[in-house]
Amino acid sequence: VFPHGLPEEYTFIAVFKVQKGSQEDNWILWQVVDKYGISQVSLRLDGEAKTLEFSALGRQRDRVGAVFKGPLVGQLFDQRWHRLELHVEPTRTSLHVDCQPGVTRATEPKEDIAIDGFTLLGSSVNSDASAEVDILKLAIYCDSRHAELESCCDIPG
Repeated sequence: VFPHGLPEEYTFIAVFKVQKGSQEDNWILWQVVDKYGISQVSLRLDGEAKTLEFSALGRQRDRVGAVFKGPLVGQLFDQRWHRLELHVEPTRTSLHVDCQPGVTRATEPKEDIAIDGFTLLGSSVNSDASAEVDILKLAIYCDSRHAELESCCDIPG
């Protein structure tokens, strides 16, 4: 998937719009799984609870991560274009929505991801179907300085 894995610190950026059919769904924006189908890292959106969950494989092979909720996260389900930025560091994860300062959550250290798997984008948690979502952009920056150079002009409408 990623020939050298992911570094301890990286920034994930997505510009997307949730369609009406997925507003209440539980779906995965991005997930890396190993060759056995075990999730290494993921970003899951729960339309019913209006939450965003970052989850990764921990050093003890357990799940570590953070759940984000509140007005900024709730906006992600309103059928408009949004820019999500998730900055992952060894012991904390920060979320920004539409370039607005968001929330930082403490996280346990994460295990290196397996490089023999595959990536899923926009998949439903409850079925084999795709989520009804339009994805304009996905980017992972291994150097947070590159992510800081991006502007918020890439949000349509």
